[in-house]
Amino acid sequence: MDYTPGGFNNVTSAEFQPRGREPMTLGTRAHQLALFVVLESGFTMVADYPEDYRGEKVLDFISRVPVAWDETRVLEGEPGKFIAIARRKGNEWYVGCLTGSDARVLQIPLDFLPSGKLFQAEIYSDAPDAAQFPKKTVKQERAVRGTDVLKVEMVTGGGQAIRIFPAASVEGRN
Repeated sequence: MDYTPGGFNNVTSAEFQPRGREPMTLGTRAHQLALFVVLESGFTMVADYPEDYRGEKVLDFISRVPVAWDETRVLEGEPGKFIAIARRKGNEWYVGCLTGSDARVLQIPLDFLPSGKLFQAEIYSDAPDAAQFPKKTVKQERAVRGTDVLKVEMVTGGGQAIRIFPAASVEGRN
């Protein structure tokens, strides 16, 4: 199966039409970002024309996602409906949350993080109007701990992608 995440020509189900040139991607941009975490691949790439990525701030997230993981945890899910998965590489965690045909709100405990330590989270979410405008995302940065619970709100066909790294590291790189 050829399923490459990262399509940026995001459309709603009402707009979707299979076509050879400039193919469309059903679902939200945040869903596409989360696929880089949820789907494991030793070789990842972006699927669209280079012009589709120019100036996109979410490209920073894609460029940081590892292709090999030290640990994987399925946090929550139901086959065919939704999934929340966390993967660790070194001291960084990535969380990918996806939903299908139903909008969904999840409560994701961060208890997989080491206790007593402060982390920084970069959260890429569906914009409030992403059900109508699926290319829109919102980036939020906040401090988190292992005792925190993140509220993940996803529109139909939506998702959320999160990068969590030690707060003391410079730019999240060690």
